[in-house]
Amino acid sequence: MLEIKVKKPEAEEKKSEMLSYCRAFNLHSQPNKFWNRQFRDEAAQKRMPDGEYQKLNAQKINGVTSTDAKIPITIIIRNEGLRALDGIDLLVPTPFAKDLWVALQRRGVRASGLRDEFAAHLESKTLFFRSMTWNQRREGCLRKALKNGTGVEEVTKEAAHGMLIPVKLEFVGRGRPKRFGMICLPAPDDLISIRRNRNKEIIQQPRGTSSEEPMEIQEEEAEPLKPLQGFVSLDAAASEKPISLKWLFEESSRLDDTISKRKRANRKKKESRKRRKLTFEQRKTDEQVEEAERHSSQYRFSADREIIGRLVAGEQSVLGGRGVALGYICADALPLISSNYHK
Repeated sequence: MLEIKVKKPEAEEKKSEMLSYCRAFNLHSQPNKFWNRQFRDEAAQKRMPDGEYQKLNAQKINGVTSTDAKIPITIIIRNEGLRALDGIDLLVPTPFAKDLWVALQRRGVRASGLRDEFAAHLESKTLFFRSMTWNQRREGCLRKALKNGTGVEEVTKEAAHGMLIPVKLEFVGRGRPKRFGMICLPAPDDLISIRRNRNKEIIQQPRGTSSEEPMEIQEEEAEPLKPLQGFVSLDAAASEKPISLKWLFEESSRLDDTISKRKRANRKKKESRKRRKLTFEQRKTDEQVEEAERHSSQYRFSADREIIGRLVAGEQSVLGGRGVALGYICADALPLISSNYHK
């Protein structure tokens, strides 16, 4: 008797395809140990306490003591190809910051560190989103594509409606970009002006407002002629002066003052009440108009240019001399951005 095993060629092709995907994307790659908290805690336990360090520092002249602790350091290399100055950025965990600084000072090194890790990644021209677990998301997306037998592009198209893509923006001028700023698609006129190196700064005006206001013309009042010295005017109206009746009736002056004050206060109350009523009605009408416009127009087209994303952080680049920002845009906006390059 003979036993024959028959295998489908499709299964072999699918298995080889899955292995090729795994090798290409390295699904089982481990993240850097620098971001592992357990690794940092174990390294910090071997570190010499500050109290013992101070005692040994007072006893020794050189003040240098070696221990078994090793300082974990992450190095970010910068070169001119990334439009930045040559150099490196060192990232050290918090417990070892003092040790590294003392070691540098003992050996005659003078250094000026950047403000934080986020600024270091901005200067090194690399995207940095610590809150996003990109390794897990990439692995899950690839496993789903291989399990269903579909390509990665089809999986990304299915989730494109709720997918956000991190982007980095380099501004033309100086200054720190504001957080939660809007990322809009440029208009054709904007692209033409940027290619001609003019109108690089675009000032966005709210809808319904204009920067130019109508000019008010003030009429010049004719100054009265001053009487000449040494002459007497014959005009009878010029010599007349109005006289208040209160001066003539001194006994009723107090009564008139209280009555006039009360009337004046009542008149002001009526005017303020009328003014509040008019402003309230005007404000209510404006709110209704704005609410109707808000419901009629989508958020995507609420500005003068189409909104495709938002900024999450911004910083002034010291090396580049310009503003740098990180943000997210919708995946559906990628075809719109690519179409602008051909205009």
